[in-house]
Parts: sequence; structure tokens; C-alpha cells
Amino acid sequence: MKLKQIVRTPITNRRQRGAGLGALASGAGHFSFMSAPALTLGGFQGGAAVGFGTGFTGGMVTGTGNSLIQGENIGKALSNGLNSGLWGGAIGGLTGGITGGIRAARNGNNFWSGNATGGKYGNVPQVDVGRMNIRNNTSSINRGSLSKMNPVSADGYVPSTWDEITNQRISELHPKLRSTAARFINRAESELGINLRISQGFRTMAEQDALFAQGRTIAGNIVTNLRGCYSYHNYGLAFDVVGMSNGAINYNLNWSSIGNLGVSMGLEWGGNFSSFIDRPHFQMTFGYTIQELLNINF
Repeated sequence: MKLKQIVRTPITNRRQRGAGLGALASGAGHFSFMSAPALTLGGFQGGAAVGFGTGFTGGMVTGTGNSLIQGENIGKALSNGLNSGLWGGAIGGLTGGITGGIRAARNGNNFWSGNATGGKYGNVPQVDVGRMNIRNNTSSINRGSLSKMNPVSADGYVPSTWDEITNQRISELHPKLRSTAARFINRAESELGINLRISQGFRTMAEQDALFAQGRTIAGNIVTNLRGCYSYHNYGLAFDVVGMSNGAINYNLNWSSIGNLGVSMGLEWGGNFSSFIDRPHFQMTFGYTIQELLNINF
């Protein structure tokens, strides 16, 4: 028994080392193959997440397969595979994080998160529109050529709605739109008997890009044709609604009545769009095109 242990130990160590080295190579190679999704997420955090996942998968498969080929039983092979997967995930995560962060920084975005922080955004001038800049009453969107949008509502009063989630999302809209959005929700309840919730209000550029990627580079259905900077949501000038019934989301609504109510209050309704009909969508642009908003120096 002692002789077998003495002979077997260095062989096992060599197998484990071989599986570990295989996992490192697989983690780096697998991440290189999957680099496009990582860079789509942007930033160190997004790249690290994708890199770890792909590296772990490659390492686990490589380590387990290596051990089985060398005669280990399934339990030992899975144990070696897990160890290899962790190594592969570590190197894949580090590689992915650094790669995603560098790409984000080169695009003028934040190294860690990939969020817009100034600089170029493709061929479009980058706008620094952090949430607080849009939400507060002295936001830079109210300066310069947007000065006519400066006040909050005429009476300064934003009524509460039936729904606390909606109230929170209204508070994130541009100050000029908040009162109209709240009154629209309340009138839908009192006049149409429909409880509406604002499901989407202000969106960051990164959130908009993530929605644009859906159905294109990531799983899901296509829900928008607009990249970051090109949606009125990115300026706090648009919101989407859903019906709520007994705590459940309900899209089976009389959208024509809801849309006509919004239009009567000065809102533009997505149900009237010609290119991409979007019935839950409402916006108030105050006469500004997206290009004019892009050309503003925040």
C-alpha cells in the first residue's frame, strides 16, 4: 500500500497540473472566442463577468475531460474539473475585465462600468447625462438653448398616483414632464378605470444600449431600434406604461383610449408612430429633435 501511494502521488499531481494548465489555456482561448459579447457589455465589470463564465466553462470541460482520459473515476474527474474551472474562470475574468475596460475607456466611457462619461460615442458627440443631472431642477439640460424648458411644471405641483413605483419613476423624469405624467396616470384611473404603471422612464445610455442589443447580440426579442443617445428616454422626456390588475402586468388594454387620453394632454403616443409602433410609449419633446438634444453642450 505504501509503495502504491509513493508511486501514485506524483502521477496524480502531474494530472492535476496538466488539467490546471489546460484550463488556463482554455479559459484564455474561450474568452478570445467570446470577446464580442464581453465588449458589448462594456467596462471591466461586464467583461470580467463574461470572461469568468466562459473561462470557467472551458476550464471545467477541459479539466474533467483530461482527468477521464487519464483514467480517473468520475468523482475525481469532476473534482479536478471544478478546480480547473475556477482557474480558467479567474484568468478568463481578468482577461475579459481588462479587455472590456480598455475598450470602454477608448470609447470615452468609464473603465469599470462602461457607462458614458464623456468623449466620443461612435460618431456622435458624447453627452454626460448622469441621472442626477437630468433629475434635478438645475440640470444642464435646462441651460443654454434649452432654457425654455427650465421651470418645473407651471404650478410646481406633481400629484401622487395610486402606485409608489410609478411615483418613483416619475421623479426621475425631466422636471417639465413630471406633472403631466402623473396627471395622465391619474386620469387613466379615474376616467378609464385603468390602473397604469410607468414601467420605463429615464434610461441611461448604457441601459438603452443593452435594450438595443436585445434580439441582436443577446437573447430576446427586439424591443427598440434606437441606440443610446437616440431615445427620448435618455433625456427623461419619455415613459412607457403597462396595465396592472391584482398585482399582475396586463397588456390586454384598450390602447386606443389610453393613447387618445395622452394625446389630449399634449403627449405624443407611440401607437401613432409609422416606423415602429410602440403603444405603451408616450413622450413630450417640447419641440426638440434628437439631433438638437445631441448638439447641446451639457
